[in-house]
Amino acid sequence: MRREMVLNDSSVRAPNVSRQCVCDWLQDLAAGIAELQKRHVVGNECRLRKPVHETVCQPGFTLWDALERLRRNHREESNFLAGLLTKTPLLQGIAAKTENRYWGCEGLSLPHGQGDPLLLCAIAGSVAVGLPSREVWDKSQIAVEFQELLPDESWLYCVEEIDNLTRSLHANPIFQRHQERLAEVTDAASLWAKRGQIFSALVFGPGVEDNLRKETNNLPTITRKLIALDRVVAAWNEGPAPDWPSLVTDESNKVRGSPKLLEQRRFRSQNGTIQLFTWHARFGNHGRIHLRFDGSTREVEIGYIGPHLDLP
Repeated sequence: MRREMVLNDSSVRAPNVSRQCVCDWLQDLAAGIAELQKRHVVGNECRLRKPVHETVCQPGFTLWDALERLRRNHREESNFLAGLLTKTPLLQGIAAKTENRYWGCEGLSLPHGQGDPLLLCAIAGSVAVGLPSREVWDKSQIAVEFQELLPDESWLYCVEEIDNLTRSLHANPIFQRHQERLAEVTDAASLWAKRGQIFSALVFGPGVEDNLRKETNNLPTITRKLIALDRVVAAWNEGPAPDWPSLVTDESNKVRGSPKLLEQRRFRSQNGTIQLFTWHARFGNHGRIHLRFDGSTREVEIGYIGPHLDLP
């Protein structure tokens, strides 16, 4: 499931910069959100404490005004953000369990309700979005302080680190933390079910599901290797192949010259055809992750995860 976004409207207040600077920040924010959407981290809506025409950036200049100004030269980014910034008031349609906990907490990071969006992020695991108007907001992760009322009517002081997107460069560290949290699974079925969220840059042949069931004891090691591959593939912007680290190599000429050995390296692809997967990464002492890649589509597919296949 993709995570919700919540606008930290305190970060949007930027009285000491030009209006054009606010627009430039918004354009960059749009790129960061688009990247997190592409990596299946966040959804298509952002919660707001107030509507955009009431969210003030500067005296006489609201967030709506900034979007309209951005639209003059960057219509696509402006429309993209305007389509996201629609879910208000803050708790509209939120789960009852989350709402009950929210009302039992008191934010300490910002005064007079200004920290409500950050408090919601802390208790719901949402991603805060905004502008890098102050140094405290110019980070991919920020600490939120709050008090929570316990059943015995005492207060518990809490600090939660939340993901915070105010620049496009924050998207990758947020994705990596998100990926690592999702990867904390202990069974093959969960790992397979979450494969699209955890390894968003990879695709998998159908046989891998059964492979994972047979490698239960090696799942943590396999997951780490797949995360490493996923990050390399996500950074593949040009060239006939990803910038493979030493953990990925092709089969030897002896293997490639043997029809019998090559046949062992043919697996069913996600498109239903049988394909050759000779490139491979290593895991554990004798494990292999066989893959294939296409430079024209920049697609990397995993076809097999399991024991080392036969050699000459």
